Amino acid sequence: MPEKIKLGIRLAFWTICPVIIGIFLASSILPFFKPVELKIAPQVAYVNTVIEEKPKIKDPDFLTFAFVGDIMLDRGVKKSVIKNYDMNYEKLFENMEMLKDFDITFANLEGPVSDKGKDKHNLYSFRMDPVVLEALKNAGIDIVSVANNHVGDWGRNAYVDSLMRLKENGIYYTGGGMDGFEAEQPTIIEKYGIKIGFLGFSDVGPNDTEVGIEKPGLLLARNKRFDEIISKASAKVDYLIVSFHFGDEYKPKQMRDKNI
Repeated sequence: MPEKIKLGIRLAFWTICPVIIGIFLASSILPFFKPVELKIAPQVAYVNTVIEEKPKIKDPDFLTFAFVGDIMLDRGVKKSVIKNYDMNYEKLFENMEMLKDFDITFANLEGPVSDKGKDKHNLYSFRMDPVVLEALKNAGIDIVSVANNHVGDWGRNAYVDSLMRLKENGIYYTGGGMDGFEAEQPTIIEKYGIKIGFLGFSDVGPNDTEVGIEKPGLLLARNKRFDEIISKASAKVDYLIVSFHFGDEYKPKQMRDKNI
């Protein structure tokens, strides 16, 4: 590949049918772009790095992205799948074949996917059946954010179990990790020799599931090292995309944090 390439990124935004997506908070994707003319650095293995090749297309002049909102497949959605689809969650995505057409499809996973943990009995408490992960993978979801206010609804054990199950099902995540070091590393997906990094932050907690130096959890937007985390992640990739989960439920969007 030439030392310099010119890249045009075309962003595509899609919204899944409301029966699938429970939108309780506003999600915002903020891309951090570098200059159009790039020097591609030598390949280095980073934490959460994913190397993918598509031999059918050589050196395309753009990448395509789909950014999906909150995915929540518990409560009413789960009851409907049991009643109408005999627990086959893939039926929910039958009309969403377009998600597979994008180079990278990103979504927010609104809650743990686990059969472990203890219900904290929040006003809305979500925990999805682990079988949903195969359906998400087959639907074309490549990477999810695990930084939002519902991922801790069933405690840290369910959160850790969710991370492990995501890895087992080949779905990459950002916004959290098994410790602070992992959580702060960008999840890097390489397409056509271009490194795209992802980071996720939650501005609405849960504070008791915040990641620690040696403690699994999620990244919070109020992290005192916020600027440093962004800067270091940006230095490792050609383009960095940062997802924020913020806002008060059923209230107009408010930019509460100066960093957002």
